[in-house]
Amino acid sequence: MTAHDERAERARLYELRRLGILDSGSERPFDLVAEDAAASLAAPVALVTFIDERRQWFKAAVGTDLGGTPREMSFCTHALGLTEPLVVRNAAADDRFARNPLVTGSEHVRFYAGARIESRGQALGTVCVLDREPRDVTPGDLRTLTRLARVTSALLDARQDRGAAYTPLGTPAALAFAVLDEHRRVVRVSEAARGLLGLDAQVVNRDARDVLRVRWVSEAHELAAREAVRRGKRWTGPVVVEVFGATMDVRAVSITLSPSPACGGLTVYFWNVERRP
Repeated sequence: MTAHDERAERARLYELRRLGILDSGSERPFDLVAEDAAASLAAPVALVTFIDERRQWFKAAVGTDLGGTPREMSFCTHALGLTEPLVVRNAAADDRFARNPLVTGSEHVRFYAGARIESRGQALGTVCVLDREPRDVTPGDLRTLTRLARVTSALLDARQDRGAAYTPLGTPAALAFAVLDEHRRVVRVSEAARGLLGLDAQVVNRDARDVLRVRWVSEAHELAAREAVRRGKRWTGPVVVEVFGATMDVRAVSITLSPSPACGGLTVYFWNVERRP
């Protein structure tokens, strides 16, 4: 390892420890990320992992009783240095992993796909799925993993602010999201978002502006948000939304806008929703 690599690893580990996530207890929002990954990619195993000097630790897991592995056995370590998700279609035929105990042993891992979780520019772990049979992935699968890794990054941010990951209604706010396509039509709305905002399933395929009217707190907020989206950057801040058709239709919300420059789409996460009369 070069001196540059050592400095980079120290910075990564510093951020991991700053967050205090290692060896923390079970938290339902992280469990939901793993469950969503497993369901969306039809994978028997899904994990939310964090990696320190010696080990890969599982914050959330579906389909395995393992709590982690030594770092040298970790597929996810290889994903930390990549900007795109790591895909291993057949580990038994891949020189990097063919002799890995997770491949040769009882876990019988053959397929892996993982997108890295970041905080303050540091790659800390992954949201990943595994299968015991070789397989391929679709571009949509990789977008899903990337989105869930970004959700997890947002969960880490909120976790630093006590209680910010939860709304007054007790719903995991970081999983309250709507996915918009390049024309700003609604592609998907999570169950949490429907509950928080009083929406129904019929909002899918509608123009987002026919569902929610955003009132910006200030012109500066609006300009900053639009510029961030234009540059493919995330923006977080407060807005007021009018929800068409909701029983109580005006709500104060914090939102995170997470662009997908490759397809021109946008994911909107909703935080700290407060109903207004």
